[in-house]
Amino acid sequence: MYVGSIQRQISQAISPIRKAEPILLCGWAEKHFYLSAESSYSEQRFEAIPWQKAILNCIGDDDIRELDFIKSARVGATKMMLAGCFYFAHHKQRNQIFYQPTDDDSKSFCATEVNTALRDVGCMIDIFPQLGMKSTKNTLLLKQFIGSTLHLKGGNKGGSYRRISADVVWLDELESFTRDVNGEGSPVFLSNKRLEGSLYPKSVRMTTPRLRLGSLIEAEVNNAKYLMKFNVRCPHCNALQVLEWGGNDCVFGMKWSKENPSVVWYECASNQCRIENNSLTEMNESGLWIDSKGSGVWIDEDGYFRANDETFSYVDTPRHLAFHIWTAYSPFVQWRQIVSEYLEAFSAYRKNGDITKLKAFKNTTLGETWEDVEEKVVLEPEVLHNRREHYPEKGFPKRGLALFGGYDTQDDRIEGSVYAYGLNNESFLVEHFILYGDLTGDEIWDRLADKWTQTYQREDGALLSCTRCFMDSGGHYSMQVYKFSKRIGLHNVIPIKGSSTYGAPFFKIRRGIHKDSGTYLTIIGTDAGKDKVYDRLRLTTDDLSAPTAGFYHFPIAPFTPLEWFKQLCAEYKIPTKSRGRVVMAYKQRTKRNEAVDCAVYSLACFEYSIEHYGLDLNSLAERVAHPERITTSEAAFITAAKKLGG
Repeated sequence: MYVGSIQRQISQAISPIRKAEPILLCGWAEKHFYLSAESSYSEQRFEAIPWQKAILNCIGDDDIRELDFIKSARVGATKMMLAGCFYFAHHKQRNQIFYQPTDDDSKSFCATEVNTALRDVGCMIDIFPQLGMKSTKNTLLLKQFIGSTLHLKGGNKGGSYRRISADVVWLDELESFTRDVNGEGSPVFLSNKRLEGSLYPKSVRMTTPRLRLGSLIEAEVNNAKYLMKFNVRCPHCNALQVLEWGGNDCVFGMKWSKENPSVVWYECASNQCRIENNSLTEMNESGLWIDSKGSGVWIDEDGYFRANDETFSYVDTPRHLAFHIWTAYSPFVQWRQIVSEYLEAFSAYRKNGDITKLKAFKNTTLGETWEDVEEKVVLEPEVLHNRREHYPEKGFPKRGLALFGGYDTQDDRIEGSVYAYGLNNESFLVEHFILYGDLTGDEIWDRLADKWTQTYQREDGALLSCTRCFMDSGGHYSMQVYKFSKRIGLHNVIPIKGSSTYGAPFFKIRRGIHKDSGTYLTIIGTDAGKDKVYDRLRLTTDDLSAPTAGFYHFPIAPFTPLEWFKQLCAEYKIPTKSRGRVVMAYKQRTKRNEAVDCAVYSLACFEYSIEHYGLDLNSLAERVAHPERITTSEAAFITAAKKLGG
């Protein structure tokens, strides 16, 4: 033991002056790197997937100054970055900064990834004698190796980009970073400033993409000389091609049986050959990285860049390079799982207009930026006005099962919309009203109380009153709204305040009475609500009389003039800076927007009633089919209201 300790100390002492035999990053990783149990699907020595090899070797190539990797989830990107980080510390003795989006992300990354890998990658003890010790050279923020230093930082503060020089900077999950750090610039720009003066500067950025507008990674990929995509050969016709999603409506790409969606295959782009998932391993083995920007440049098995000419001549190594890969190439994910994720996301969209799962599918499975529909399609009020319909003579369609209101307060009036909601979030505007008056007096509130007791006839003859409404209390008349809620019933009229904070949930369930107002005051995320309303307003149907999930129906009526639809379409999304990030936020294009506000409040009230009050539309639908079972318009809510003391 004593002799071994002396030998290890001698080895550590001479390691800074000992010249290592040159080795490519992929070769180093397969020789030394280890996948730790705490942060990997399986604990084992690292073995590169064929398409990972060129990415690793390009990371280690000193001629490449900037490397961007836009990718899906589940392709091992973080492990490749960590292997590269250890390679530069152990083999090339380069000073490094590893950035995560936030300080908390950085500390978690160090604890779960860096520390466990330092423990398990045996060669790192040669340059890191502080392993397992409490030391100022071994913290969550710093690893002081023999011959180099690794700083671990969150990228959300300007101070993280000061007073440190490095040879290599890493930015993991770039799209989650603050777009403009404390008004000083983008994280890419600021981190690149840390490389000035290095003989071998390198910036490596990897991320799962998000929105196209304001995308940090897409801007960098566009600046890269080459965007490499992995081409594989069809096992039947030998055609070289990039795997693409395609979908069932495309002549190539992922296909599945409509009778049994778990039966999935890939259809060759050249000859429509049927490729089974079990061919992927062989296809990956013979695949090639080829530039998708039109040059045809490709990377050979030794890591050299070659021209797509008769002699496959060598070309200069690019200073800035980008790669893209998605889940279909991963040996760890079955194609049928990809299709299952898509069908689940598409079903959520078709069923209730929820587009969030489709966004996640495109970002995390396809590895592509999401282009918000607002970037391409602006709702036109004339289109919605022209699609108004004649409701049945006796009343609104019987597919409307329960009524929910959204009331908006203005300085000289109260406006409200009442919508009937049916199965699968289909909805029917029943009324929009305007009550003018002095909101500090009693008269207008008496008229609103009368409006609350109004009933609306459905085509089957049933008279329904409004079950519940959300009422804006964020203006100058909060106390009057609270008073009205207590007058009508705390569970009938629920005051709300809107939150325009980016990413705020549609609403938060309140479990008790709000102390200051004495009501069930609820905060709603107005942006989330407008997303839902506008996504559903963009839905179309060929048959207005047929049930259509998420579809908004509007009657030909005096309260639906063109001006009302201009209010409904009054807002659109634009890229806006918020807390240093560029986010998509709503902006008004007309002065009046009460119609869309009322629609958001009504929809929030409807969804709130499902979650908090146990609204069961399926039960109500059965009662419409059997009118004799209906006792009152509020029958479905009596039990829940009693439980809550209403």
